[in-house]
Amino acid sequence: MPRRQPDHKPLESAKGAPASPRSKSPKLSDLRAPSTQSASSLAIGAAEAELGKVVESLKKIPRLADLVVCRSASRLQEMSAEIQAAAEQSKRAVAAAARIPKNIPTEAAKLAVKELRNRAGEAEGYLSDLVERTKTLRDGTHSLRDEIALLNRQQVKELITEMQRYRGVFWQKIFELPFVQAEHLHDLKRSLAGEILATSVVFWGKIGTPEEEALQKRAKRAVRAVTKILAGQEPLKLAASKRAEVSRILLGAPPLPDSIIKSFNRAKDLGAQLESLEAKLVCQHGSLKAASASPDWPQYVQLKRELGGRALEVRAKLLEIGSLLSPYVELRNYIATSNKKLVFALVSRSRKMHPHQDDLIQEGHIGLIRSVDRYDQHSPWQFSTYATWWINQASGRAFGEISRAVKVPVHNEASLASIMREVSQELHALSVEEIAKRAKLPKKDVEILLPHTRKPSSLYDASRNGEGLQPINLLVDRSTAGPVEEAEREELKQAALDLLRFLNPRERSIIERRFGLNGTRQQTLVEIGHELGITRERVRQIQSIALQRLGLRAHIENLDLMSRAQ
Repeated sequence: MPRRQPDHKPLESAKGAPASPRSKSPKLSDLRAPSTQSASSLAIGAAEAELGKVVESLKKIPRLADLVVCRSASRLQEMSAEIQAAAEQSKRAVAAAARIPKNIPTEAAKLAVKELRNRAGEAEGYLSDLVERTKTLRDGTHSLRDEIALLNRQQVKELITEMQRYRGVFWQKIFELPFVQAEHLHDLKRSLAGEILATSVVFWGKIGTPEEEALQKRAKRAVRAVTKILAGQEPLKLAASKRAEVSRILLGAPPLPDSIIKSFNRAKDLGAQLESLEAKLVCQHGSLKAASASPDWPQYVQLKRELGGRALEVRAKLLEIGSLLSPYVELRNYIATSNKKLVFALVSRSRKMHPHQDDLIQEGHIGLIRSVDRYDQHSPWQFSTYATWWINQASGRAFGEISRAVKVPVHNEASLASIMREVSQELHALSVEEIAKRAKLPKKDVEILLPHTRKPSSLYDASRNGEGLQPINLLVDRSTAGPVEEAEREELKQAALDLLRFLNPRERSIIERRFGLNGTRQQTLVEIGHELGITRERVRQIQSIALQRLGLRAHIENLDLMSRAQ
């Protein structure tokens, strides 16, 4: 009889009976979950701790601007060690973030881990770049084309902000000099009178080309405010208490950075003249009070007014200003140096294989430096985008000057390019009216610029001549002797005069008259015979004998020279 199977009763609900022993035993996944969560939390905590140490290190290490303006080798070495230690800490943070398990239970935890890894990677990249730049600054040796790596947007913003801070203080100190205030006020008045453009005087400091009307308003406000303070006085005679106020007003319409640096260089020259003149007056008269009657006294007073003090005061002020100029120039040059590859790329692409490519690259570097001075860190555009316009403008102007034998004004370059484009597109010759209509230019301008579209050909170019002759050979004046022929003729004449001393007076007289030597007129045989009272035939005989003697003597002289040379 078959064995009866036990009945399988369904499990009771959770209201009453307890669960069976099998239901009490946990699953394998339930057993592993707590350990997995614990490992993830531990790894995340360790990564956050390492990242916290990196953040603390970032607060203490120097910035890129501090590295650039640091002129102490020992201090730069210390900063390099601090940055290297922070870089090692960032590597440990990245490694700790990489050890976090991938099977994280919640989405919020996954996003937190992703953000943590990104922050650790950004810190490592920033510190690695800073280590390389510190090494470059410490070594100070670079090649021409591979100077410094390109700066990112954040680094450019940081350096530009620091550069403008130094520049603002530098300008404030420069404008405390009376002669700088007087010259800038004079330029502002000339711009208001229409003698010069306001764009060549007032520095806008924004992206793009400033509008003339806005610059005129800024210049007018500055002139009115300063004129009210002067009250009819000359700027050089203004009291020291008022100069600071005038300086603040004039900085509302600041000049171009190039003109400010030129003013500083001129201030140094004037300071050296003042110091030399003051020492001269003291040596000659014992003191400055006793030197008022000296002829150099008016010049000393004028220099003292222009610089606003005596020699020692001016020297201390110029040293203070120079200490502010050096960091500004170093930051500007660093930004320009890091973008040298941009200059090479733009010039090589637009002027490829040009014979004067090095000159164009040099002009492009000048445009790059100008763009650094004028860039605004709050601009929505990147620095490389803004600098491209200045580089192309500087190299384009230089190309227009170098590529033509006859230089064309810069403002006519665009018109000339339009004319050349219209002329090159047609096979037949166009009239002036047709070119002016197509290029949309005045007829008068086309008449002036049209001759400059033709390239001048060299006089030594034989390709334009069917016979292969150089044009320079067709222009040679054959009626006159060349320099070499003239020199040979003079040498032979002097040699002949030296040989005449071996003839008797009668023979010498006939030879001189016959060939026009020693300033005599060249005469015929008949004229010579008439003056000497002999026949024409006798003159010919004497001439023949004298020439034979001269030839024999010349042969002897030549042999003597050859024997001496041997």
